[in-house]
Amino acid sequence: MLSSVLEMLNDHSERWKTLEIHLIPRLLALIRGVSPGAPTLEHLRIRIFGTRTTSAFQLSFGLPSPRIVDVDGVLFSSTGINWKNVTKLNFGTLSYGECFSLFQQAVHLVECQIKVLRPGDPDMAGPFGVISVPCLALLQVHFVDNPSAFLERVILPSLERFEPRGGGPFDGLEHLFNRSSTVCSLCSLTFCWAIFNGDIISILRETLLLESLVFIHVQSYGPDELNELFAMLVRTKLVSNLSQDASLIFLPHLEALCFFGTEEYPWHLVSFLFPPSQQPPLTRYRPLQLLMFNLSFEDYPHDYFDKGLTAQLLAVQRQKCTLIIRNETDDADLLRLSRIHHFGTDQGGSGSEDGEETDGEGSDSENGEETDEGGSDSEDGEETDEERSVSEDDEH
Repeated sequence: MLSSVLEMLNDHSERWKTLEIHLIPRLLALIRGVSPGAPTLEHLRIRIFGTRTTSAFQLSFGLPSPRIVDVDGVLFSSTGINWKNVTKLNFGTLSYGECFSLFQQAVHLVECQIKVLRPGDPDMAGPFGVISVPCLALLQVHFVDNPSAFLERVILPSLERFEPRGGGPFDGLEHLFNRSSTVCSLCSLTFCWAIFNGDIISILRETLLLESLVFIHVQSYGPDELNELFAMLVRTKLVSNLSQDASLIFLPHLEALCFFGTEEYPWHLVSFLFPPSQQPPLTRYRPLQLLMFNLSFEDYPHDYFDKGLTAQLLAVQRQKCTLIIRNETDDADLLRLSRIHHFGTDQGGSGSEDGEETDGEGSDSENGEETDEGGSDSEDGEETDEERSVSEDDEH
């Protein structure tokens, strides 16, 4: 019954614009079209159930030239299309050699996502040499192993967003950015389940226009790498009137910095990443507006920060900077819990800019009389220890 339906659809292949195939392998060969093939096909999506198959997607007449291709479960060599017009690609599994061949053919590729990119070619050098992908702006790729062997073979002059997953160490990444001159274009960099070997700062020095930097469950850092990264960000946060000293130029355009995963973060440096509340005239600081820590262990070793650190972090929030510190396991706001523990208020940094309590939390009402709902005033109307602590800390 399915065969007869597919035969009927084949009779209209010249009218196909979007073709989405979700079949078992033996039925894939029944999609073959008729003369003149599929000249109007723009969007091709193939999902084969089970493991990858040697069955081919191959029309009987000509090669379709889609712009958007999404293939999983079919070998690259069994995907019978003309790649020259492809601008957006999502592919399941590729070897390095297959990926190089793809890059040579897909000369207009703008967005590329590869679910699994693995070594496996006995001789990756082959006829490829160094491959330039001139239009590629987004690359999301999951490396199985040895990403440097791949990164050292490509030039990506238009790369704007790069999201490498897995693999490591990323020894070749610094050279990729330098060789590709992506210092002029890369604005978003996300590492996921990656491995570093003391090379994060060297890599980031080649990305001067980076605006977003994300680390998602990075498996290991070099010795003291996080402390060095934070110290470097503190030392270089003033970006106006830079001298000729290259060591003072480091991520001058960074707006968002995010960490997912539990590490020994240098919490004592967090507040110093941001500019002071009163900035001297004619000065310009790094435009960092979002700093997020999304911790993931169920038994995160600290239920709250100490009082002095809590005060510093709350002061950052009052500067209208977004500082988020959460334990994603139980969706706990660690900064809010710290404020409640030390100051007895659930304000969470969202109150008035000077940090004083709002009416609903025990402050005076508009006519100057004390409210009954706040519960923070003592019966004789004197200030409680908790309020005095908040007030002193806000003044500080």
